[in-house]
Amino acid sequence: MAFVKATKAKSRARIALCGPSGAGKTYTSLRLASGLGEKVAVIDTERGSASKYADEF
Repeated sequence: MAFVKATKAKSRARIALCGPSGAGKTYTSLRLASGLGEKVAVIDTERGSASKYADEF
């Protein structure tokens, strides 16, 4: 039996956030995205709810 050194494979996070209106799903998703990568792109389908956080992210 031979031992093989462990390596990290590049993987993508698939995360689902759910909750009632006003629970902070948009803010939480932006915080998570900021922590996971350098650039964040938002496709806002909720009539501009993400624009509230434009100065933070």
